[in-house]
Amino acid sequence: MNEPDGAEGLYLHLGAHRTGTSSFQNFLGLNAGRLGDWGVRAVYPGRDGARGGALRLKLPERGAFDQRDVARFDINSQRQDQRHGLTMPGKLLIS
Repeated sequence: MNEPDGAEGLYLHLGAHRTGTSSFQNFLGLNAGRLGDWGVRAVYPGRDGARGGALRLKLPERGAFDQRDVARFDINSQRQDQRHGLTMPGKLLIS
């Protein structure tokens, strides 16, 4: 791995079903110390045994994006922000 360039920001990883997302999250868990040394905070769910995964952010069901569903998602998202200390600036990777 090369030394990162130091750019602050939010790095968002989204993976469709069966595209290696769990493997990537396992990689994040196994390399959390190295990422932390570089100032990167990785937050991800612990599905499939990903070490250190604690993110619990359920998206609204397909077709359920009325205003109440979006409002509930926003409230849950804010709770996760507080729980994990997801504030900027810095380097934050969410998977």
